[in-house]
Amino acid sequence: MRIRFLNYRGLYVLICFLLLFLLSAKSYGQKGYSSGYIISPTNDTTQVKIKLSELDKNQCVYLDHSLKNCIGTRETVKSFYVSVGRSFRYVKFKNPSNTIEAYFEVLVEGKINLFSFRERLFVQKDNGEIHELVDTEEHGVNENGANYFRKKREYVGLLKYLLSDATTVVPEIESLDYSKNELKKVIRIYNEGETYIQELNKLKYKPNFKFGMEALFSCDNYKFWFPSDLYADEYNGQFLLSGIGGTLKYQFSKRLLINSGLGLKYLDFSIYKLYGVELETSKRYYTFKNNILALSIPLIIDYQFNNLHFRPFAGFGFQFEKNFIKNATCLEESNKYSATDFYSYEHQAKFLNPINFYWTVELGGSPTIGKHSFNLKAQYMMDISILNSQIDSQFYHKSGLQLIFGLMF
Repeated sequence: MRIRFLNYRGLYVLICFLLLFLLSAKSYGQKGYSSGYIISPTNDTTQVKIKLSELDKNQCVYLDHSLKNCIGTRETVKSFYVSVGRSFRYVKFKNPSNTIEAYFEVLVEGKINLFSFRERLFVQKDNGEIHELVDTEEHGVNENGANYFRKKREYVGLLKYLLSDATTVVPEIESLDYSKNELKKVIRIYNEGETYIQELNKLKYKPNFKFGMEALFSCDNYKFWFPSDLYADEYNGQFLLSGIGGTLKYQFSKRLLINSGLGLKYLDFSIYKLYGVELETSKRYYTFKNNILALSIPLIIDYQFNNLHFRPFAGFGFQFEKNFIKNATCLEESNKYSATDFYSYEHQAKFLNPINFYWTVELGGSPTIGKHSFNLKAQYMMDISILNSQIDSQFYHKSGLQLIFGLMF
């Protein structure tokens, strides 16, 4: 009895192993397939497994109920649908230059159908004649001998004709790009009217915040008053600064966003100043040393021109800047009458820490590379004179040009 028990147990393990093998072989054989169904020319519907890799080739390859590999033709499959949300229909397109008979992907279905076939787009109204939406490119040489290039945008005229009886206000046809998403939206508005418009309103852009770290390089124009008991003179000059910062972006629509953050710049400088000869008896020299830490907070509204992998933008706003300045060291040297009659002295000049406000204009772009988004822009700042309290004081930051490189999270 014990031996027979062991034999039964071994047989049970063998049967389980064979079942697992058959199931895994079946699963492996269906890899790359998705559930769907086909419709025959007689409108019979059959559940099948459709091969996904053949969809972009506009072919219908499927496994039937017996797991037999089949290829759809005009005689066997009129249309087919895939659970991933794509559908295809057998279409015959004929024009004077060529004839196409193949499975076209159905992008929009309704009074006007929109089809796609290998990057080409087609429309059909009331199940009538099929027309291709074309945007041909024209190259040539003008009367001045210069090469030119333009897109003829023939699809605009065709769409105006087909949509001329629309009962709902559709977007301006002239401004439509030749893209699947734009054309799908317009044709669905024509087909579905207010129902689809309400659906679009529910899918309006959701505001979002983005944070980032930045490195900045700037060329700033400063004015300094030289502290002297005898002379009042100033120095106007440009200085190169570098710094770091953080940025915060709040995008409240597909095109508009508010840009703010915090920036820190540091400048350590020394200015040598030579005064002119006075009655040919005296020469005066100054060496002015100081360092500055500038803290800035911008508030800028940007307009983003598209939502592609590279998103150019332009913005306008203002910027608040607080400067922290140490007491300056001023070394004054004089030669009154001769090279032997020479004296010098050093004194400290106390500076107030001024607050400056600027109009700010910026141009830039936000490229996306892989999973990372970057922020590249140039800013020009010009003082808002009516708000700046330090214009007639010892220190004044007049304007500046900044280059900013950032990584967004």
